[in-house]
Amino acid sequence: MRESPMIVVEEGIMTLLQKCLASSSKGGSFVVVEGNLEHYESKKEVDVGWGCGWRNLEMLASYLISEDPEVREVLFGGAGYVPDIPALQQWLEIAWAKGFDVPGGEYFDWKIKGTNKWIGTTEGAALLRSFGVRARIVDFQATGGKREPPSELRSKTGTEEGHSRQQIEDKDKESVNKESEKGSPSDRDGSEASEPRRTAADNGTLDQACIVCGEHKLHDPEFRRDAQDSDMCPHCMKRLQDSGNTAKENLSNAKETQITGRHRHGWDNKTGGDGHEMGQITVKHQQLVEWVWTYFMTENVESRLSKSLHLSQRSPLYFQHRGHSQTVVGIERRKVSTSPDSEEVNLLVLDPSEKSFDIVESLRKDRGWEGLVKRGLQTLKQTEYQLCYCDRGVAKGEELENLKILTSKSYTY
Repeated sequence: MRESPMIVVEEGIMTLLQKCLASSSKGGSFVVVEGNLEHYESKKEVDVGWGCGWRNLEMLASYLISEDPEVREVLFGGAGYVPDIPALQQWLEIAWAKGFDVPGGEYFDWKIKGTNKWIGTTEGAALLRSFGVRARIVDFQATGGKREPPSELRSKTGTEEGHSRQQIEDKDKESVNKESEKGSPSDRDGSEASEPRRTAADNGTLDQACIVCGEHKLHDPEFRRDAQDSDMCPHCMKRLQDSGNTAKENLSNAKETQITGRHRHGWDNKTGGDGHEMGQITVKHQQLVEWVWTYFMTENVESRLSKSLHLSQRSPLYFQHRGHSQTVVGIERRKVSTSPDSEEVNLLVLDPSEKSFDIVESLRKDRGWEGLVKRGLQTLKQTEYQLCYCDRGVAKGEELENLKILTSKSYTY
């Protein structure tokens, strides 16, 4: 078993990202993963065009090995490093042989080593679960909105698997120019992501402003001592609590189903499981965004690099849709300057289709990194998204046996 090659970042890629976020002049509020993980890029003549799922699995595994000692002792036989793709393929076959995700093994005819077969979050979860890692799956499906061909809705900031960002930008230059005449994507889509609305400024007595909205004053010292989020104004606290309560309510009411072939999103970005053209939809995935924000905020630590930057102890998210996957390491919410009552939302991602050198150098220079790691709400044009995250610790006994059956919590809107 060989270690997967990667660029060694002495400062740590997450440390570099946190510093850039802390010095961001645009304001807003961020929550990002605390801890170390590595970026694994798809390599030409190795896995470009099919390997993004394996690369995101490597990123998630690098975090688990670094941040969870209990998992490090068992993952990949306690090797203490992230294996390359051929080794991961063999570990997945071993997981199937042990009875983890039997429908997945049947779907792939129990053979994946030495092939260029796509995988997604479900296969990644099965592999991790075979070591006792508490990998969970969450599904989001938008049923409304107007369907349009993928080529007409390709994101200006997104990339297609197997193509560089420059290739996509060149290919879409004409459509991008047309978009610029109508205003920036931030201005247009920020106004769409306007829930929840801001209310009038609070009449608090302190000079310190809320770290989220930047304008409402905080309550008196007694309130701040007792508040769980003491640097947030009452309005933003209520919004966070409401969104958290809604997420909890939805989670308890969400449909939990065993994962079958229909849930496997890794193989193609233009067709569904039956081979028909899916297209994309013009609909907001606001519920997905709220879930991601609440997920990272439920375990944030007190230490911050700035008033607007929260550090989360939750694992990164393996973020999958048909045709491509990325690793979500945080989320940004900020007011849109042209519309005080609206906010812009950006997922913070590490994308296997981006070159590690480009990401690291842009973060070190604090220049150009936003185009490489930010994905706005307007880029979420697929009908379905699937997330994989890992709770801490290692399952044993009956709990480990139960992990053999993959299930997902499903949200439909």
